[in-house]
Amino acid sequence: MKLNISNSSVTDLPNSGEWLFIQSALGDIDVTFVHDSKSRTITIGQGEMIEMPYTGLQFQARGSTQEIQFRIGWGKYTPNITAVTSTIIDQIKKPIEISGVNSELNVKSIADSVTVKEISEAVEVSKINDAVTVKEISEAVEVSKINDAVTVKEISEAVEVSKITENVKTVEQIRESFVSTDYPVLANSFIDVPARDRSQIMFQNMGENETRCRVSDADALAASGLWLIGGGSLFGESPILRTKSAFRIWNTSDVESMITVNEVF
Repeated sequence: MKLNISNSSVTDLPNSGEWLFIQSALGDIDVTFVHDSKSRTITIGQGEMIEMPYTGLQFQARGSTQEIQFRIGWGKYTPNITAVTSTIIDQIKKPIEISGVNSELNVKSIADSVTVKEISEAVEVSKINDAVTVKEISEAVEVSKINDAVTVKEISEAVEVSKITENVKTVEQIRESFVSTDYPVLANSFIDVPARDRSQIMFQNMGENETRCRVSDADALAASGLWLIGGGSLFGESPILRTKSAFRIWNTSDVESMITVNEVF
């Protein structure tokens, strides 16, 4: 609605309503809200809205005579959605890229996927309900608590784990090769098994005659260490050891023994 108003006289508008919105005006204007026999004058300007029941309105310009544009109505005031506003709303519905944030953000909920290119400061994540895919992390990451399983597909750099408070389960471990070597050990003698870049090693006493052998450190000067008794009705083997060190195998019997060394690389 448009209306010409003056600064020297009052312009009456005998319309009723419950709110008034000034869409355009040059400077402030005085608006008198008349309700039955009572009235109240309020100074407002462009873009302002007053919610007040009235049975008539009176307008007077504080500056020069002008044409103002305004809206009146009943109930709750609802702004018009212009073409410009509609365009802005359409843009908000599309993905938004944030290039830099200097202050703290409090995000309560995000329904769709979010792509974060770079975060220069620390970020605290309190809860994530769905799966998260991390493509690249260039700096150290501190994880305080993880309630559910985590799948790590590929790690190109070394990973240091300082503390694990819960049980860790290894689902599958794949090695490249398995080597089994037979070592004949003469009676009352010893042989040396060299150090290798292995992950596991196990010794078996495979001699046909009953023999009593021992496995010690490579620098041992006498038979000592892990017993390997085999032959006859006996079959001796050691537990799996996880070491890369060298070993010395002693045969303390009066007959030759055959020791099989199984290594996983």
